[in-house]
Amino acid sequence: MENYYSCSYIMTYIHSKRNLNILKHNINQLLVDPKIEIIVVEAGKNSMLKDMDLKCKYVFAQTDTFNVGWLFNIGARIATTNKLFFAESSIFPKMEFITNIVRKPTEHECIYGQSDIIELDAQATDSKKYNYDMPSKQDTLSGLHYYTYEGFYKVGTWDENLYGKDLYSFQDKKNVLLLKLGKVDNTKIIKFTLDVPSVDEEQQEASTKHYDKVTSVDQDKIMSYIRSQVKKSSNIHKYEKVEIMKP
Repeated sequence: MENYYSCSYIMTYIHSKRNLNILKHNINQLLVDPKIEIIVVEAGKNSMLKDMDLKCKYVFAQTDTFNVGWLFNIGARIATTNKLFFAESSIFPKMEFITNIVRKPTEHECIYGQSDIIELDAQATDSKKYNYDMPSKQDTLSGLHYYTYEGFYKVGTWDENLYGKDLYSFQDKKNVLLLKLGKVDNTKIIKFTLDVPSVDEEQQEASTKHYDKVTSVDQDKIMSYIRSQVKKSSNIHKYEKVEIMKP
């Protein structure tokens, strides 16, 4: 049977009143096209979304750690299409970019969906007062990413050992090395300020060391590392704490 959906849009989420408000704002934008398979991956100690009718697919990952790469991989695992879009829920989806990729065939296996990012402060986020003439900064590494299914697994999914800029920088290195990579010109995208936990010092230090290690090896070793990571990625029980039974 042919899949009803034309593409999958995967978002990460951690709960707060502000974050929920923006998540609904983003989902409403995507619901304009009913053929987009919207997938929200929630991280936290307890699910706050499970009883909400968000009109999208939803999966909960129990964790004390907000690991974006891991959450992206979990979402990709349940996607049912071969066109995958990834964005943290702070990113406001650009419908024109999504529609163009779905309707117009492209040879690119990955495309970055922005040339610039407009970063809103908390006040602008809460009021949702923004326009695309606002000041922006050049940024093609974070934001909205498109992958073909084959391209996504060719680069070994997202690296679950990396956080923040390390995550996006290494993903870019893999994309450049292994894929037919595309980038849009003169396209701004909105990024809201959300309540997201900062990476603690120990995690950041481990991330930086890992990034330095994987980016300093030759291509053959990178390829071997990528193959090993695919087998380990998207384990939804990765951070669950197992309680030892008392005798």
